Amino acid sequence: MIVKMWPLQKESTANQYTSLILHDVIEYKPHKWNLKNVLDMRFDIFHMHWPETYLNLPKRYQQLIGTLCVVLFLVVCKLFSKKIVWTVHNFKPHENHNNIKISEFFRTFLVRMVDKFIFLTEVSKDEFLKIYNIDNSRLTVIHHPLYQVNECCHDISTANHSSINNKYLFFGLIRPYKNIELLMNEFIKYDSDSILIIMGGCSNTLATELRKMKKKIDFKERIKFKFGYYDEQQLQQELNQCKGVIIPYSDIMNSGVLYRAITAGVNVLLPRIRYTEEVVNSLKYQGAVFYDPPLDTNDIATFNGIPSVNHNNFDVDTYNTYIKNAHYELYQTII
Repeated sequence: MIVKMWPLQKESTANQYTSLILHDVIEYKPHKWNLKNVLDMRFDIFHMHWPETYLNLPKRYQQLIGTLCVVLFLVVCKLFSKKIVWTVHNFKPHENHNNIKISEFFRTFLVRMVDKFIFLTEVSKDEFLKIYNIDNSRLTVIHHPLYQVNECCHDISTANHSSINNKYLFFGLIRPYKNIELLMNEFIKYDSDSILIIMGGCSNTLATELRKMKKKIDFKERIKFKFGYYDEQQLQQELNQCKGVIIPYSDIMNSGVLYRAITAGVNVLLPRIRYTEEVVNSLKYQGAVFYDPPLDTNDIATFNGIPSVNHNNFDVDTYNTYIKNAHYELYQTII
């Protein structure tokens, strides 16, 4: 069996997801948007993640060209009797760059072309079915894998206790919909010596806006920006030194940040919505502290009162083997 995957990251990178679902008995090929690769039809299944990537580009012509490339390639796949699988990480775009007509056309097209849809939660599958009338036999749920890290323990016995008592962390791609400005405002209102680290990739425009905002608020020294790429070692160091991770989103359908924080075993302050409750309950995670969105100062005060405890008791290898086998079994059903 040969699976062509887009994107395919076999090594640990900023986003480990695709590397964590690869099964040993399957041959994988990375899909790249060059003529040689596009014309290579020596595979059985085309498995795509984030096909909506081009819809999030800022320029209309970029959206059109990128979307057209995906459409034409999927048509060719069908002409060559290839099976198509879509892991639906996001079925609604986070950003508002995209043209509504292009977006609606593309998603309707995908629904018609895809043989199997993979959802990371029952909640996301249910929400998808509210929009699209699809035979349930084409849909399946395979949960997000846990992350592989060398030192995924928040070890209170060896960590610097003073730093753990006053440092909180937000990490991941920094985007307007993630409510970073709200987090900054509410964090500063909380009267303590706590420090908030905001860490991750950020556009120059948004980074400038956040820096301007920081200059206008009191106690600005309590907020520290670490914009840009970070590797796994840098992230783990911050997780080891923080008292908890704060997720200020109002609504999410999937979140690698949540799974990474859970793998690290740290306390996590997160919105009480159907998605987060399903993830926390499925993993029986004891470090979750819920708030009713939007996030406010009282939520942060409550979170500050939670003791720092290592909640990591997962057998990551066993859990991820189950996830890999679930993908393999799905592939077997369609070829």
